[in-house]
This record gives sequence, structure tokens and C-alpha cells, in this order.
Amino acid sequence: MMKDGQKLIITIVKKEKAKKVVHASTLAGAQGGTTFFGKGFRTDEKKRFLGIPVEREREIILTLVSDSIYPRS
Repeated sequence: MMKDGQKLIITIVKKEKAKKVVHASTLAGAQGGTTFFGKGFRTDEKKRFLGIPVEREREIILTLVSDSIYPRS
């Protein structure tokens, strides 16, 4: 559950890149994160290999951080 003074950062990366993101976020002060797999899709024509549609596998990282370490633009 999110509390006041916290932000949720959602990051989507190529498969097997999540460890680097979680490591970097913990170095920046985050307490950890949650990762899970997802598949990308496109509304236009999908890529195919031997006539079979190719889906892009991704990893999604949810990181809850305090406002004090949230990046400002």
C-alpha cells in the first residue's frame, strides 16, 4: 500500500535486464522492487518468423520509493 510521501516507478525493460534496474534503484536508495514478465503487442502488423507471430517478452519492475529519492525532471 502506498503512503503519502511515496512514489511508484514503473519500468519496462527487455527480458533479463531487470536485475540491473533493481540493482541501480537499490543503490539509489530504494528498498527493493517487484518484477514480473509481460509480452508487448503492436496494433499494426506483427513481426513473423516462418509465418509465426513473434511476441516481445519484457520484464516489468515496480519500485516504491520515498519522495526524497524520487527523480525530478
